[in-house]
Amino acid sequence: MLNMDAFHGDLTDAVKVQVRKMNGDLVIIPGGMTSQPQLLDVVVNKPFKDNLRRRYTKWLLYGDHALTPSGKPPPPLYISFVD
Repeated sequence: MLNMDAFHGDLTDAVKVQVRKMNGDLVIIPGGMTSQPQLLDVVVNKPFKDNLRRRYTKWLLYGDHALTPSGKPPPPLYISFVD
């Protein structure tokens, strides 16, 4: 079974034919319903992205924005995701 959202680019005849050749079932998730069958989007990805966005914003506001001698930003430091 292949779960896909209702993005029109994914619903081409070529995709449908390929799924049939692979003896699969194509399930289209209606717009606005992605969070229902795709639990990882809600349980894992959303909190991860929220935490990353919060840390990035904090870095933008208070971080050290010094450049290397060659004028490039320094490589990122390892950040523990435990506050």
